Amino acid sequence: SQWKVTSSYIKKVIFIKNYKSITSISEATVGSTGPHLFSEIGKQKYETLIKKSKYHVWSGDCHNYCLVIKGGLDLVVEEGLSSYDILPLIPILKSKDIIVTDWKSKEINLKNDLFSKYSVVVARDKNIYDTAIKIMNWFKVYLFEQYLIIIFTMLLNPIASPPIGKPGRDEVFQAIRSICAQFVFLSINL
Repeated sequence: SQWKVTSSYIKKVIFIKNYKSITSISEATVGSTGPHLFSEIGKQKYETLIKKSKYHVWSGDCHNYCLVIKGGLDLVVEEGLSSYDILPLIPILKSKDIIVTDWKSKEINLKNDLFSKYSVVVARDKNIYDTAIKIMNWFKVYLFEQYLIIIFTMLLNPIASPPIGKPGRDEVFQAIRSICAQFVFLSINL
């Protein structure tokens, strides 16, 4: 018999969808190769993401992408990939209607530099994908809040006690957090 390679058969093995449709990040299983591939900020973003998910697994490399196709994983997030780690897999994933982009929701293409690194979000479900992208980009707001706090700390530091009627350091910090929280709420719910 002949080897048949189509969207249904690879090496005479039928790929059968054996998963239930999961559309919420709180029910999702998230995977990544390992923490050593993430930058410090990338690790913090990823930790924020996995706190919102149901399960998380380390390891897998390219096997993680097969698990997304098969239903064993709902989402894969990677940072620091080389072109050979992800580019050959993109046509395969897209042929199975899997969403594949960078962390900024842009299409992944070969860059002119062979030493370029890629940050990737791969998901089967659009809702899970959208939530992951928002979480991975929300972190910018968190960093912005931290910078504002540092700036206001430097500005308020000489003040031993605020005059009556003027806000103190704690009130300023609370106002900054409130403004940032409103900004995050609006950006996530757009």
